[in-house]
Amino acid sequence: MIKNLEEKEKILNLIKLDEHNSRLIDEIAKNIQLDYINFLSALGSSNERKVDWWVLNFVSRNTFISNLFRNVCYLLLVKKNLESGITYDEIIVGSIYLKNLLRKFCQENELDTRVVYKGKKLLYLYFKRNYNYIKVLLNFFYRWFASWIVNKDKKGSSLNGDIILIDTFVHKNDFVDNIYKNHYYPRLFNYLNSEEKKYIYFVPEYYGVKNYVKLFIDIRNCKQKFLLKEDYLKLKDYFFALLFPFRIKLFQLGKKSFKEFNIFPLIKEEIFNDCASSSSMCGLLNYRFTERLKDKNIKLKTIINWFENQAIDHGFNIGFRLFYPKTILKGYLGFPAHNNYLSLYPTEQEVKARVIPNEINVIGKGYINIIKKFSHNLTVEAAPAFRYINIWRKMKYSPSKNFFSVLIALPMLVDQLDEIIDLMLKVAESNKINKKYVFKIKVHPTQNIKFLKQRWKGRKLDKFKFIRRDFQECLDEADVLITYASSVCLETIARGIPVIVLANRLGLTQLPIPENLKQNIWKLCYTPEDIIKSIEYYAKIDKSDDHFKKIGHEVRKNFFEPVTKKSVRKFLGIQ
Repeated sequence: MIKNLEEKEKILNLIKLDEHNSRLIDEIAKNIQLDYINFLSALGSSNERKVDWWVLNFVSRNTFISNLFRNVCYLLLVKKNLESGITYDEIIVGSIYLKNLLRKFCQENELDTRVVYKGKKLLYLYFKRNYNYIKVLLNFFYRWFASWIVNKDKKGSSLNGDIILIDTFVHKNDFVDNIYKNHYYPRLFNYLNSEEKKYIYFVPEYYGVKNYVKLFIDIRNCKQKFLLKEDYLKLKDYFFALLFPFRIKLFQLGKKSFKEFNIFPLIKEEIFNDCASSSSMCGLLNYRFTERLKDKNIKLKTIINWFENQAIDHGFNIGFRLFYPKTILKGYLGFPAHNNYLSLYPTEQEVKARVIPNEINVIGKGYINIIKKFSHNLTVEAAPAFRYINIWRKMKYSPSKNFFSVLIALPMLVDQLDEIIDLMLKVAESNKINKKYVFKIKVHPTQNIKFLKQRWKGRKLDKFKFIRRDFQECLDEADVLITYASSVCLETIARGIPVIVLANRLGLTQLPIPENLKQNIWKLCYTPEDIIKSIEYYAKIDKSDDHFKKIGHEVRKNFFEPVTKKSVRKFLGIQ
């Protein structure tokens, strides 16, 4: 029987990797991180003093926005396979620039390989970039206009004394009965007296907000105090940010070759994308905001940056390091660090260029050396793990003795949602799955259960039970957690509950578990077979065995600093 063409041909799909190449790409990413950091440092060596350079997403190494690191790994994947004697008839890519580089590589190595681009048309990409730029422009105007018409206590007229400025994120539903539901520093005020609270001001970044008039009314009426950047920024500051796309063409770039590949086309792609980047232009507004505070002679005692070392953070930190050089600026990394989220790990160049805070605060002592992996000259301290205070709470419930409960925590991104449900359907339908296994799905707070059920209509979802309860209560009854790379992984391990982490077949896996945590309390899985084996492994362990509870206690001790009055006051710089 003659096989069809697709079966005969060997295809490498870089849009959705197979198991072998998914494992290989994660290995490559781990091995080249330091070389990649050094490459970026050499690339931008002549631009270290330019704020425009530091608000580029690929320069900040934000691997959730920039695809440069991932695409470099793809190039090395093809090369490594060739060196192992593996060639392909066809390679499928999602980047035009990556297609051109791979086509050139195949020609140079005399490979008869088709490189096929399966993404949006170039005309569409140009249109989308221009559309996104217009969206940013209108967003800036709306924010300025909304702050102008909602002008109660405008321009911080009630400011007095040395204030503590806290960078945070605000969502559209964060205000209830004039109270700010702080998801980033929860219960912060519980440890302060009424006099100390007077000097705490939040500086918001906005996430998912459409109605700025309503939001600013809520902020003006809020019992907690806020400083709105829009109250201080001038029209010329907005023009400065919006002219960013026209200035980045003037950069002088250094070394453009990485591991024998001239990746300048990939860098051009990143610059093309960043021309309409909201985060880049917001980073520039952050920079100008710090200057306007200085112009108003506003005295600051302590400045705290929610630290992910992204473009918005670079603008924030460059400004405060320049205009408030004697004020303590702390960066607070308030969640577990992911291995391939490279921006979280500051570099020697960033220390030298003063684009990061004076001091980095992490949520546990175990992270102090981890965060220093690219720069040993950092000042790193442990600070309260505000978002994980429930790790120390007593369990309200306990797992059933009659069933083995598998809790599936869904991610926020839609493409990952479809991927995880595909995997778990294959697992649940396997004849190897014991009838005593119960699969429960906890939807991400940003998702809607009805929407997901409609999206997956026609699929056998009867094997899953969707639950709406608080995540911590769901964990109480779980025997094992399955999820993509999420901060809840380490949080779950700290509770003494095993975790099955699903590898990202759509790119690089973002593992939020420290490499030195080698215990058997977690597994990284690439296939349904891997998942089934891991479930079976954990199901065979006696529930009365407290081995995992002991590991959880050590994880809490090392990676989650307790929230106490003393630790909170030290964090805020209150003597």
